[in-house]
Amino acid sequence: MDIGTILSSPTKDPEWLKKCAISGLILLIPIAGALNLMGWMKAVYERAKAGDQTLPEPGLEYIGAGWALFLAILPPLLVVFVWNILVMILSAMDLRAAAGIGQLIGFLLQLGISLVVVPALMYRHVVHGKGLADAFDFPDITRVITTNSGAFVNFALVAFLANLIGSLGFVACCIGGIVSLPFGSAITGNNLRAFEQQTGL
Repeated sequence: MDIGTILSSPTKDPEWLKKCAISGLILLIPIAGALNLMGWMKAVYERAKAGDQTLPEPGLEYIGAGWALFLAILPPLLVVFVWNILVMILSAMDLRAAAGIGQLIGFLLQLGISLVVVPALMYRHVVHGKGLADAFDFPDITRVITTNSGAFVNFALVAFLANLIGSLGFVACCIGGIVSLPFGSAITGNNLRAFEQQTGL
């Protein structure tokens, strides 16, 4: 996997700026906009798999696909949510030592889930149509992560960088996030295809 090529992959479409900007404006719609962007990212993968380097046309037709992806990655996110609730309860009970340990474990848990588990679940769903129930298929999840661990490390790194690029627009300028978030999603779609090509999983 050529990380630089994947990170720049959206720019292969001459209209990438316009398409990302329109997708970013749609993102301003509460909830539906975020789901739509997730579905748009899946469409980016499908185009990349078909050998088409252009980005999908922006629109609202991707909400359903985004909802399916959200459900596929929901279980580990719920684990983090429940853990944080438990830590809050411990804090409210003035059990500071236990709450402190819980916060540390929660941080490590969230780090592992966001950097490793979620990318693996996203890959399984987008590439193989795995759904909510398959989020508990731990042997298959482990297979994605460990079959070619070097490739997965690169895959997870690009996934992290894509999220970072997406958020940088808000750090530099809130308006910039309208373009940077879809740009990061487009990187993710191409990243999924590159990992599939390299591993054949």
